[in-house]
Amino acid sequence: MQRFPPKSPPWAAEEPFRPFALAYVELPGAVIVESRLIGFDFGALKVGAPCRLVLEPFGGRLTFAFAPLGEPE
Repeated sequence: MQRFPPKSPPWAAEEPFRPFALAYVELPGAVIVESRLIGFDFGALKVGAPCRLVLEPFGGRLTFAFAPLGEPE
């Protein structure tokens, strides 16, 4: 859980800052990316939880994040 604003620049943080989850997500082909997680119950997060790629506004930009698999957008 990211409980403090990222250093800026280069990162833009939302105002007011809201804590968010970060995770390493393993993609097919042995690629691993670090990303924000959205829509998860943070207390119930587990290694290996299935997720899907979503586009998400963050800090005035459109970026990617991962959400629970099967959840509506």
